[in-house]
Amino acid sequence: MKTVTRSLINEVKNIICERRYMVSAQYDSTGGNYYNLYVVVDAANEKAAIEKGETKIEKLSSSSLASKIGIDEPSGDDTEIAEVDTKKPLSWTDIKKDTSP
Repeated sequence: MKTVTRSLINEVKNIICERRYMVSAQYDSTGGNYYNLYVVVDAANEKAAIEKGETKIEKLSSSSLASKIGIDEPSGDDTEIAEVDTKKPLSWTDIKKDTSP
């Protein structure tokens, strides 16, 4: 039987307090367009969500779909929270062409 320690209690509290965030980042493409990459993560707060999201976005940016589109490098804009308490599953990702002027 496991002994309940303070660190185990804190770990459980953090898991219980996690929320689901959609995180986005903008990337350049070789064709001169910009693309927004989106991922979903569970995290205790926005800062942790951005950190987790950056890792998943980096993996998405090197996926076969991203290569086909020509996604190249981050545009320099900061990674940001696109949606809090999203209902999308953790496996959900998306790449959308940025059509803003």
